[in-house]
Order: sequence, then structure tokens, then C-alpha cells
Amino acid sequence: TMSARLLSERLFIIARAEDERSEEKLRRGGASRVVSPYVTAGTHVVQAVLRPTVTDFLDFATRVEHMELNIEETQIGPGSPLVGSTLKESRMRQDLRLIVVGIKKGSGAMLFNPAPEARIEAGDILVILGHRQDLDQLLARAGA
Repeated sequence: TMSARLLSERLFIIARAEDERSEEKLRRGGASRVVSPYVTAGTHVVQAVLRPTVTDFLDFATRVEHMELNIEETQIGPGSPLVGSTLKESRMRQDLRLIVVGIKKGSGAMLFNPAPEARIEAGDILVILGHRQDLDQLLARAGA
């Protein structure tokens, strides 16, 4: 992690932590994100027991072999025609059959299940669920 960070300040570094004590060290060493496979797997097992249908749906939506349905994220560029429009005005749901699951605002705030009146701003990151071809159309509009 430290070697990679020395190569570039802009590099996005994902580090694996074996235990919770290592997470903070890896962040201080320059990791952008720290992943703990044991914690992740344990959480997944608990969710599969408590919410099996939700777990099945998320597995279906995020696995590569199920390419017909995807969860994607895209950042809205300053020149995008979506800037300034509300979700309803963007017609993502009506025209592209996409579901906006969340919007990460430039401030870092996360809007979950945003209202149709939620306004899209440059720099927002949209989390979207839909079919690959529809997502590709949105990705083209978002970065313009």
C-alpha cells in the first residue's frame, strides 16, 4: 500500500485487511479503501439467513453471469444534459427503464431511494439498476 501510494497520489488503492486492527494502519499507509474478506463474508452469511430474497436479488444483480441486469454507478459530468434536471425530468425511468437507487452528492451525503423531485447536479454519482443497454445509454448522457 505504501509503495503504491508513493508511486501516485491519485491512485485508487484497495487493500485487504486480515483483522480490524490492520484497517486503520492500511488507511494511514495510503489505502483508499480497505476490504476485510472475513467481515464481508460473515456479513453476507448473516444477510442470507435474515433476508434470503434480498440476498438472492443482490447476488443476481451484481454477478457477471447475469449481465442482463446490472447495478452501475456513474458520475454526472459538468456538460451533461442531466445537470439541473430532477429525476422525473430526466425521464430515466420512463425512457430507459432505469431505477435510481441512490445519489451520492458532491458533499458526500448519500440519498437513498431519492424522490422524483431530487435534482441532479454536476459531480453527483448516481447508483442505478437496469439492463446493460439502457445503462450504457445513460452513461453516454452522464459524462457529456
